[in-house]
Amino acid sequence: MSVFQVSKQDLKDDYQTRLRKVLGYNTMASKIAPLVKTTPFYSEDGLLRIGSSNVTSSDILLRQSIQLEIEALVEEHRNFKYLKEYNLPITNKILFYGPSGCGKTLLASVVANILKKPIFIINLSRVVSSGLGQTSVNLSEAMDNAARAGAVLLFDEFDALTKERGSGNDHGEMKRVTSSLLQMIDNLNDSTILIAATNHIDLIDSAILRRFSKKIEFFEPNNMELKKYITMLAEKAGLNIDTSVKDKLSEKWKGSSFATTRDKFVDALKKFLLSNKTKKIKVIDKEILKYT
Repeated sequence: MSVFQVSKQDLKDDYQTRLRKVLGYNTMASKIAPLVKTTPFYSEDGLLRIGSSNVTSSDILLRQSIQLEIEALVEEHRNFKYLKEYNLPITNKILFYGPSGCGKTLLASVVANILKKPIFIINLSRVVSSGLGQTSVNLSEAMDNAARAGAVLLFDEFDALTKERGSGNDHGEMKRVTSSLLQMIDNLNDSTILIAATNHIDLIDSAILRRFSKKIEFFEPNNMELKKYITMLAEKAGLNIDTSVKDKLSEKWKGSSFATTRDKFVDALKKFLLSNKTKKIKVIDKEILKYT
């Protein structure tokens, strides 16, 4: 996936723009309307159907603890039939939690790519409906579609249900939604992988949290991880980067998420390259610093 790749979708809001930057997909047509430039990124049921993921493990930087968890998950699903012969449960309900922009959505995409599964993404803030009973219907329909496809099902902004319950909306309705969601999660078939991503694990019902057999915490990158990530971004553009420049950039962007670092680096790199169009650039030197 090129760091310069831009989707052809006409994306409007911040959430969709964020997805556009991290997803490199061939998008399947929605049953509501074809996903063309003049239509919304999501269908009316809040579900984004994606046929295949182009995102690979080389597009993401993971801490070793997370890497080992994902490798174990992948190994289970690659040996699904073998484990089923021994009547063993398959890990298929995973919660990703931690700060925004640290790779939760991207990692779900990588899992789908590795296992050659389609990925369905549900933005819960879109699915939650003010119409009584409609939210549960939307969730049920989306989960049924994913289950039939044996997909990776990503619930993004998973805490949205709890946020809605704490707002001025009908509390009774949201309790019914939570109850319905618990049943849907319990009845999910083993071949479908449910990944829920949240920046606010503390807002999620304890009853729902117990349904996830694996919980993986994400962290803001440290200085060493930022350096590695900057190197990855440079290499994707076919360039090397001066060590001292990399050190200065990682120090300057200390405390930034991977997503923020990517945005800042790509913006600076484009300006750097455009100011040197007459040269054959192979190494990113200190000149890029003036564009940061």
